[in-house]
Amino acid sequence: MTTICRHATLFVFDNVFAVKLSAGIQELLLPKKLEYYLQQKQRRYKVTLEAVLYLLMYFLMLVFFDVGKLWKYWFLPSLIGQVFLRAYLIAEHRECQSNTNMLSNTRTTKTFWLERQLAWNMPYHVEHHAFPYVPFYLLPDAHRALVQQLGGETQFYQKSGCNPDGREGY
Repeated sequence: MTTICRHATLFVFDNVFAVKLSAGIQELLLPKKLEYYLQQKQRRYKVTLEAVLYLLMYFLMLVFFDVGKLWKYWFLPSLIGQVFLRAYLIAEHRECQSNTNMLSNTRTTKTFWLERQLAWNMPYHVEHHAFPYVPFYLLPDAHRALVQQLGGETQFYQKSGCNPDGREGY
């Protein structure tokens, strides 16, 4: 269960169901140290509110739409896609530092051309996080510019806070 889900669970119990969970259960749900983007109370509230709104939207869709079509065209493809998405998320974020430095909290990985095309250039993940407004088809250009700015490919990967750093691919 992710930290966001844990906070959303507490928010729903506290504010929607008006049930106060015991300190022991809250301690189980919440990690000792929050991710950097959740350390401010206002940000935690916004993330939790967003999660609750999504849950409400999903619930309303179940109530008002044909469940068979939802299963066939949304739930099943999502479940199948998550298997492959998990592998990418692990490759891009696992064993990286938890901070706001885009060079150290995610990694760019070397892959072959077809894999980059099928994944909409997501192996350029540092660039995707550092420059979220850059469209996927320009991420290779952003990578080249960043590598040049940092003094070359070796320096780019040396600055990675991830282990492994991604220079050997997935």
